[in-house]
Amino acid sequence: MFHQSRISGMVPDAFMVLSVLPACGGLVAVEEGQMVHGLVEKIGIKADVVVNNGLLSMYFKFGNLTSCHLVFDEMAFRDTVTWNTVICGYSHSGLYEESIKLFFEMLYKFNPDMLTITSVLLVCSHVGDLKLGRDIHDFMMRNGYQCDTTASNILINMYSKCGHSLAARAVFDRMGI
Repeated sequence: MFHQSRISGMVPDAFMVLSVLPACGGLVAVEEGQMVHGLVEKIGIKADVVVNNGLLSMYFKFGNLTSCHLVFDEMAFRDTVTWNTVICGYSHSGLYEESIKLFFEMLYKFNPDMLTITSVLLVCSHVGDLKLGRDIHDFMMRNGYQCDTTASNILINMYSKCGHSLAARAVFDRMGI
């Protein structure tokens, strides 16, 4: 439908672009996604943070980290979704050090949300970084983050993989299951 609208001369807006970016990513339609990115530049919605977040997500689904870097670096404004997309994208791509580096960069600009925190705790599990995992857990407690079941499970996983079974058991006991 997007293609047909373009043939008929319709100039898409940000909402239309946002509806097609996930389809391109989900179908790994690389050429179409790059075409939509070019259109974003051409029609002047390049500064829209939500559109850029969609582009980031699409490029991560393509495994195109170069384009992710370009979009991220050119963004004049980034929000929590931007940071989470890139932190999670790096983590899913196995780029754990880059994910952690971006987490610390984010802390200077935005407060992380539970998605950010759980993503970095997963990275700690993958690389066996008990110190960082503990620091993030302490950060959560100091800043009033409530552990839902998912976050608690990720903490248990992280402590277990890092060989700290007593801490894992303590988190489990606090869950009250």
